[in-house]
Amino acid sequence: MTGSEYLNEDLKRREEKKKSKQDASVKGDKLLTISARIAEHDLASKIQNVLKWLSKSYEVRIVVTGDGAGNKAKQEDIAQRFEASIKDTGKIVQKRLRDNDLRFNILPTAGGSAVAGKKGLLDVKETTNGLNEPQAARGLHTQARSAA
Repeated sequence: MTGSEYLNEDLKRREEKKKSKQDASVKGDKLLTISARIAEHDLASKIQNVLKWLSKSYEVRIVVTGDGAGNKAKQEDIAQRFEASIKDTGKIVQKRLRDNDLRFNILPTAGGSAVAGKKGLLDVKETTNGLNEPQAARGLHTQARSAA
């Protein structure tokens, strides 16, 4: 095999690998480790992160760590909260309890990958600044008031 034949074959393999990667429904995976003693607000923000990852077609692997035997109920409660929150964008698979840890995977569903209604930081809010003109989200006013 000559060098040019080897190069052409290598280029074909790269193209096939690139095409199969683009056709895949799951981009990659994210790992999230949560303690069973997580605060309510922290759990809500972790759920929001998981929803964002699912909308971007990532598989999410979650590990809920427990410190003692009394945390199994709390671990199950956290898993149920995730299941209730992601019912539209993903589904839980492989839920298992091993070595005081509750582990489960969340796969994105085909319909949940579309991000709808996403707004940027500088998009216009629906509120007005008292002058019947829209006000930007970052506090930039469209018209300055004079002190007179």
